Amino acid sequence: MMALLCWPAIRTCAADVSVAGGMDPTNRHFYSWTVTHAGAGRIVAVEIPHYRGLVFTVPPGWSNADVTEPAVGSGDGGVGRLRATAPHGGGVRPGESATFSIQLHARGASAQRGTVIVELDDGTRVPVTNVEYPGMEPWLSRHMTLVGMLALIIAVLAVDRLRRGRAGRTAPPEAP
Repeated sequence: MMALLCWPAIRTCAADVSVAGGMDPTNRHFYSWTVTHAGAGRIVAVEIPHYRGLVFTVPPGWSNADVTEPAVGSGDGGVGRLRATAPHGGGVRPGESATFSIQLHARGASAQRGTVIVELDDGTRVPVTNVEYPGMEPWLSRHMTLVGMLALIIAVLAVDRLRRGRAGRTAPPEAP
């Protein structure tokens, strides 16, 4: 059973922490994750990567005041981070789960895989890999219209050049 629970977060089975979830299949602008703790101590903070997050929802009593916005061209793929922290003495206890969610701006993000950081009350930071999060769309997806228009212009120019080249190669009419 634990192997199935930890499958999306293979690296974290030893720490008894798993993160399941990602993009809502009925609404691509909404992501939700359930963090489950089966070890000792408490989970007191969770860091989730995001791109173009608009509304962040955390468990009751938790704070989401530490939100970094994506910085395009920063070398991190334009990814910001949401750091949610539990109130003093609170957190996710062993055997419990907590749900976190993000609603995105209308466009510009796509589902990607990355690492969520879960912090325990003893200060241990557990990286949970292979978690689906809203990331920046690939360059080609963001500029598909421009690439398509350039391809169309090049095709029209090539056809025009071919037509003009054939017209110039026809033999002149012979004089009687």
